[in-house]
Amino acid sequence: MAKFNTGSVTIDKLLQIKNADENFYKYVGLDSFASLAKSAHPKDLSRLSQAVAELAEDGHNVIAYRIRRQDGRYRWILADLEYNTVELNGEQLINVNIQDIQALERELSDINNTNLEYGEFFGLLDEFLFIYNIDEGDFKMFMGGNKQTVSLFSGTLPEFIEDIQSNHYVDKQYESEFDALCEDIRRGTRSFRYELLSSKFSLNKTMDMHLIKGKTILNHSRERKVIGCISVVNQHTKKKEINYFAEASKDAAMDVLNKKAITDYVKNLLASKPKVPVHLCILDLDNFKNINDTFGHMFGDEVLVTAASILKEAIGEKGVIGRIGGDELMIVLEKIENHSELRGVLRSVRSNIEWAYKGKKENVDLTCSVGVASYPAHSDNYEDLFKIADKMLYNAKKKGKNRYIIYTPEIHGDVLHGEIETANKVVPQQKKDKEKLVLRILDFFLHKQIMTYETAFEEIALTMDLDEITIFYGDKNKIGMGWKKIPDDMPRSIEFVDKDNFQSAFNENGIAVVNNVADVEMVYPAAYQYMKERNITSAIFYRMSNRHHEGYIAFYKRSTSARKWSNDDRAYLNFLGKVFELAMDDR
Repeated sequence: MAKFNTGSVTIDKLLQIKNADENFYKYVGLDSFASLAKSAHPKDLSRLSQAVAELAEDGHNVIAYRIRRQDGRYRWILADLEYNTVELNGEQLINVNIQDIQALERELSDINNTNLEYGEFFGLLDEFLFIYNIDEGDFKMFMGGNKQTVSLFSGTLPEFIEDIQSNHYVDKQYESEFDALCEDIRRGTRSFRYELLSSKFSLNKTMDMHLIKGKTILNHSRERKVIGCISVVNQHTKKKEINYFAEASKDAAMDVLNKKAITDYVKNLLASKPKVPVHLCILDLDNFKNINDTFGHMFGDEVLVTAASILKEAIGEKGVIGRIGGDELMIVLEKIENHSELRGVLRSVRSNIEWAYKGKKENVDLTCSVGVASYPAHSDNYEDLFKIADKMLYNAKKKGKNRYIIYTPEIHGDVLHGEIETANKVVPQQKKDKEKLVLRILDFFLHKQIMTYETAFEEIALTMDLDEITIFYGDKNKIGMGWKKIPDDMPRSIEFVDKDNFQSAFNENGIAVVNNVADVEMVYPAAYQYMKERNITSAIFYRMSNRHHEGYIAFYKRSTSARKWSNDDRAYLNFLGKVFELAMDDR
């Protein structure tokens, strides 16, 4: 951290300065032997004093507080406090290393920019790279690029050697060179250079000459690592040649893997029987053809590049991206800890693509739909996983686009053995059931036939897969009527509708849609708290504006597997809300 150190000062427990370096005096401008308290912001002085007092517990403390610079302005700093080994008159002194937070942010920005540039450099290179952690035994081989690293091997060095030898990737005449290469890597030889005739990295598994160079480094964490690169060279001239394997793997427009490369990648990955889950995602850019036709192919190409950049940013080193069609991509996620992290990645992709052009270019409605299947939970082979993910993508499109659907057998059935075809026939039937429901309830209320609100609520809930319907009117603290799938205490208030500007969530038709309770946590905290306490995962609120019965109708779901409300369901519930409002006015 010396590079980022703004200055160092030694103080006693009364904050009196005993010693300081030139950088500190230059930054703060205090006279020698002044008190550090003179430079602290008055509102932060107690925090600094408390941090010094708490040093007695473990001898180390870090705080953020404002300090007055030499120019009279206050700046936020990080102060790292620890006891000095030297005592003065029997009193233990304290070292304080300060770091200007704005300077740290600038340094971090510079580092990120440098990493971005190096990442782009890696993307231009057609070498294979490898790294071996001598202390931990991990060996990795990959193709590098900006935010997109394609793993060619990940395991231990003995496993790599076994892979090469068992598949006869190295020509017999070069086996001794390969053994020497592996020994240099294992021992961490300072530097090495070998030429091998191998088919491991050839486009058609033909024997090509490879130049392998490497060296051993000691990083800042004191870890010994062997790094190296592999280039294809001419067997006779020894000059570097085009790496057709690398060149043939790229999709030039989006700078991701092409269809053959991503397909081969996931097939080889699954064939290796990985011990961790692998999630295969099929993503389609909604409305891309319309965007392309309306704004032209140049802008269409820009949209593809933007989408690829968003995917790379969201996925990072968790997986690999490939283009398998005009506006269709495959994402292979390998380093996902749990279902929650998977949803987090997918949510980030969906929302960032949706907002890529909002407010920047008029009439560009860019969203994406994603279907997901997982190894080994859903299948252990590529063909089946692709079929399942593709069916989930189809479902996402049918339900209104701009969503992701993760295959859940309990919900979607056995899609590999014909049930999806049955399910696809059921979807229109479900739509007909909902249409019949709307017409039946409308008919009952129009013709004054016998049907209680509770009966109507129950029919709506069962047909629309809802867990609760509640009507609040007049005083919003007073519940009018309601129905719950699991009977218990009904909520008595809906006060949150008048807090946090929640009224702005209602559209011109008088409905507010909450697709996921997590989406409202920061925007409408009172609504989030209300729904979270009642285990509500998604909701639609209809606002009744009739002068006799002002109030709200709430439609709730509690299922953790609940998906985004479809356009059809929004329309049905909006219409039913209006029917109830008119019926109440007529009572």
